[in-house]
Amino acid sequence: MVLVTIAYRGARRPSLATAARLLGVRPEDLDPRFGVVVIDPERRLASVRVRASALPADLAARGSLEGPFADPKIGPFGPPRR
Repeated sequence: MVLVTIAYRGARRPSLATAARLLGVRPEDLDPRFGVVVIDPERRLASVRVRASALPADLAARGSLEGPFADPKIGPFGPPRR
């Protein structure tokens, strides 16, 4: 899975189905647990996690999309506390 930023229209956060349509993928290619995360409401930008193999080859040519971005696992930093 990779992160992709989408530009959406309207005042409300898009649904997973709308995000999938904007990306040109099937809704099941998106991570429903991650959902659609609004990252800049003023510019109407949101992020979704999508299966990398499902991304269209022309993703970079689409003006309303950015990515894919790395999605590393985040864990604790430093030695464990006892």
